[in-house]
Amino acid sequence: MRPQGPQGPIHHLAAVGVDAHGRLLRLFTVNQWVVGDDWLGAEGTIALLPRFDVQMPRPSYLVNRWLTAIFTAYEQQITELIRERDRALLTHRQPEGVEARQDRALEVTSELKLSDR
Repeated sequence: MRPQGPQGPIHHLAAVGVDAHGRLLRLFTVNQWVVGDDWLGAEGTIALLPRFDVQMPRPSYLVNRWLTAIFTAYEQQITELIRERDRALLTHRQPEGVEARQDRALEVTSELKLSDR
């Protein structure tokens, strides 16, 4: 998400896992090194959730509407995933000299499984 417009910093909110048919399997968060975004702590990231709306014609209007609906329907769960992300980073034991957010041994920081498919 770019809350300051197209040229502003990017803030990753959460990821959506789907199967080969596009069925929703899980919601999860990833460490900063995975997406290379401008970092916001949990509360700053959570404050962006109500603004998430990608109902644009490209690259796919229907997929964009679906993704916006997922973030709306699961806003409470995503909020908790983001808080869990920050807790995981606080408790993560990373190698000396490496920040937790840059530790490549820690990729997925929180997860909510929605299906066993």
